[in-house]
Amino acid sequence: MKIRNGFVSNSSTSSFYIYGICLDIAEDEIINKFKENTTEEMQKMILAKNNEAAAKSSYKHEFDNFETYIDNFGEDFYEMVYEIGEVLNLSVNQPEYSGTYIGIDPSDIGDNETGKEFKTRVETLIKSLLGDDITGFGWHEEAWRDG
Repeated sequence: MKIRNGFVSNSSTSSFYIYGICLDIAEDEIINKFKENTTEEMQKMILAKNNEAAAKSSYKHEFDNFETYIDNFGEDFYEMVYEIGEVLNLSVNQPEYSGTYIGIDPSDIGDNETGKEFKTRVETLIKSLLGDDITGFGWHEEAWRDG
């Protein structure tokens, strides 16, 4: 097998493959869903991870209120969703003109986890953030070239 260590000519190409959802709604609506639906358990987990990082950083702030934490991101919607996703091991992608994709890569299926268990885990996690009325779960893949 050959491994290329030099310049990769298609380095501006991006892609992803996840099981989850594509939210094709306004960013403000997604923010409101986070504020209204994120379970208390998830809020505590997200705030704890943020506050742990803030204690070690001069640019992050500690928060004791989830809504204030969300509002702190201001106009930077992607950074907010990405940070929450990182805490919960969710993949977040926002290709230009394609909505916001939230889910988990199939490479993260547990060794002893069936496909159905994996899908249930992803759906439960996302619903704990955005509410039980979220629908449209499935396999999503996108690829695009930035050049």
